[in-house]
Amino acid sequence: MVFHIFAGRPEPGDTGEKYAALREKALEASYDEYKELTAAWRTLDTKAQGNVTIAGIFVAAAVAYLTKFERPGPGERFFLLFAILFLVTCIVLALVALFIRDVPPHYLGASLREMVEDLEGVTGEEFQAQLRYFYNLHAEQWESSRKRLSGANKVKGEYLLVSQVFLLLAIVSAAALVILKIFS
Repeated sequence: MVFHIFAGRPEPGDTGEKYAALREKALEASYDEYKELTAAWRTLDTKAQGNVTIAGIFVAAAVAYLTKFERPGPGERFFLLFAILFLVTCIVLALVALFIRDVPPHYLGASLREMVEDLEGVTGEEFQAQLRYFYNLHAEQWESSRKRLSGANKVKGEYLLVSQVFLLLAIVSAAALVILKIFS
């Protein structure tokens, strides 16, 4: 969704001022949305790190389990094998979610300064035309960043979700192993 509302010519007077205020609000909203998507990115990373930590603790517990008991029975080996396979899969998927990816930049700083410099010395109708172009370009850049970051968050979230499912399966397998050990 590109902000083509900027493409039209504002009417003089009050309407033009309202139009300019709406453009500003649209760009501010774009920046706010980018900040929210960036926060979601960080949250997904934190959750993936938590998955790795929890799964790592369970792997250590599985190794300790193997050192405590001599020759586990077939049922125990079955549940232990699946618990370890699920844990390793969980860790791998969480690490894939944590892989470094290109995050689209926000359009402040150098890009914005360059756009403003292009407007320097321009006046009158030409300034109004350049200003509309400036807002359109800025809005399109925000939209491009939003789409890329939203897509990257979706991929990261999908890996994390599958990682969490494997963690849950590992926990169920470990619980079944404990129950089997209690009743054997």
